[in-house]
Amino acid sequence: MTKFQMIFYMISALFNVLLHVEVLLSYPEDFWTNLIAGLLWTLKYFFLIAIISFKTEEFFTTLKNTQVVTLMRDAKFDCTGKRMLYKNVLRAGNAAYIARGSGAFGLNATLPLSFLSCIATYVVVLLQLKF
Repeated sequence: MTKFQMIFYMISALFNVLLHVEVLLSYPEDFWTNLIAGLLWTLKYFFLIAIISFKTEEFFTTLKNTQVVTLMRDAKFDCTGKRMLYKNVLRAGNAAYIARGSGAFGLNATLPLSFLSCIATYVVVLLQLKF
């Protein structure tokens, strides 16, 4: 996923969860049905975000480990082809690090917790506005 697709998915997930909370608060006669539907959708979004963020973190860790192993193994040899390989590996690693570090949020293992804290904050705001 690109960075913009992930930002769009996070925003749509947040608004969908908050929409389910608003429906739950607006229609108390169908409380249990709305609660179960809202919890299922929230769990779906949370698990998808967790899978994406953990796989992205695993990819970046593997990329960094590959850089270290490659540089340590062949650091003694001076060959034009290997030098180009080193430069390409380092360039790819730095580009991945920059893509992860810039933008609205980082795609790392803490993303699901950040998502849940954002949901909790805005659910409290909705509850304060309702009562």
